Amino acid sequence: MSREVELERGMDDLHDVGDTTVSHRAGARPRRRSRAGLWFGGALVAMLVTAVGVRFQSAVTERKAIAAAMTSAAPKATERHDGVAVVRGVPDTWEPTLPITGTLNPVHESNIGFKVSGRLSAVHVKVGDAVKEGRLLATLDPLDASAQMSAASAQVKSAEVELGIARDNEARTRALLEKNAIAAVEHVTDEQRVASAQARLEQARAQSETASAALRNTQLVAPFSGLVTAAPSAPGAIVTLGTVLFRVEDTSALRLNATMSADDAPLAAIGAEVVLEGSRAAGKVTAILPSVDAQTRRIPIIAEIPNGGSSPLLAGVFVRATIRAGGTASVLKLPGNTVRPGSQDEVAVVRDGKARLTRLTFARAADGALLVRAGLSPNDDVLVSPSAELKDGDAVTIAPASGK
Repeated sequence: MSREVELERGMDDLHDVGDTTVSHRAGARPRRRSRAGLWFGGALVAMLVTAVGVRFQSAVTERKAIAAAMTSAAPKATERHDGVAVVRGVPDTWEPTLPITGTLNPVHESNIGFKVSGRLSAVHVKVGDAVKEGRLLATLDPLDASAQMSAASAQVKSAEVELGIARDNEARTRALLEKNAIAAVEHVTDEQRVASAQARLEQARAQSETASAALRNTQLVAPFSGLVTAAPSAPGAIVTLGTVLFRVEDTSALRLNATMSADDAPLAAIGAEVVLEGSRAAGKVTAILPSVDAQTRRIPIIAEIPNGGSSPLLAGVFVRATIRAGGTASVLKLPGNTVRPGSQDEVAVVRDGKARLTRLTFARAADGALLVRAGLSPNDDVLVSPSAELKDGDAVTIAPASGK
């Protein structure tokens, strides 16, 4: 229903309320309108006018918002950039040095715990101790394991005696059978008893081996040489199977878990030299994973760095390093100020009077110049110091060369 129809009906209702009528009998005179009726009618008219005004203002505001949104969504017109300077890449050679970042970790590290449960009876090392492979770290109370070992040994002896008796009986009945003094079935029975006794002996021996292993497992030893970085402070605790009590780290060499750009990966190789930034420490690449990490979109790489000397490296720190790939590669050298502000690898190439934003694969020279490996040809004109507001497709005019 439109607002005009609502207003008209409201006016009709106003007349119905204001006009106090009576039945038109013969000779009857219409009554005069009361003051209360007139006041009520005026108030109703004011309310209706206000409602119509609010609705109208809301519609106007909504139309303005839609118009503004359509204006902002419309594509912006291209801009002109007159008198720009351009430069072309200069052919050069480059000894590939590939930047990588990552974390140094111990070449060997392990959380160590007992294979059995029990009460910790002794701790033989403390945090900071250097241990050799096989060094005793801690022991559990061996009472229960010793009792199980004794019971298993007794079962082995009992099974051995039983097997000896069964073999004697089998030998006796075999001799009688050879003389036809007994039926063959009696000898078969004795043979079966020998086989059964042999099986019980093997079972007892297996249980004895299990008990012996449980007794040995009450002693915890270092799996490799290294430094104890976590250990219980005192004995007495009840430990369960798999509870981590010790941590041993071998920092004689460090493993660099790093990542590199997917564009740089083809230049790297197993065995390439890795040099840590700000340090003389160097190592070798040991692995390059042939897949891109889903989170960083970079290639995982592993290197091993020998660690020693008067200033050993610290495990767990974040480092930057460089891979020296070896050999040389052909590149185009550009000034460092050709990269468009706000981007990391984007330059503006002028083609047919328009700026074309182009992504490059490059390395940085010591003086900040770009050593472009891909994305640029020798005849491309590249804008010098492009504006951050420059858009792809903007019209440009190149300034004439000096002296012309």
